[in-house]
Amino acid sequence: MAQGRRRQRSVIDSRTFGSGIQGKNYLQLQSTRPRPEFSRLVGFILLDHFSLPSFTQALDTLVTANLLAAGTFATRTYSPTGAEVLSDLGIVIRPDGDYRAAESARFDLLVVCGGLRTPLELDPRLKALLLRAAK
Repeated sequence: MAQGRRRQRSVIDSRTFGSGIQGKNYLQLQSTRPRPEFSRLVGFILLDHFSLPSFTQALDTLVTANLLAAGTFATRTYSPTGAEVLSDLGIVIRPDGDYRAAESARFDLLVVCGGLRTPLELDPRLKALLLRAAK
């Protein structure tokens, strides 16, 4: 390093971890963890102009949990007709199915994803789906 120039610290240089997790790669622990008996089913209802960050943050949490304990969560996405849905950021998501496909699923968690520009109209099919899921 040249004299008089300080080395800039990067984000990685400044990270510190508690001794309990330092030097461990949790992906490598998968083989030692028992696989769950069944996956928890999480459904995402994607409404027009839904908040993409909210959806992806929730989904990423479940994906990360599956990296730590494979098979813990199964996720499915739905839209009213099964057609592609436009997010608030203009990114299109192709769902796994429509409300009819969601009706037969036994969800452990059902997340309705809307956004500031989502129309404030109650779809009777969505209402029926939510009432069934609440039982």
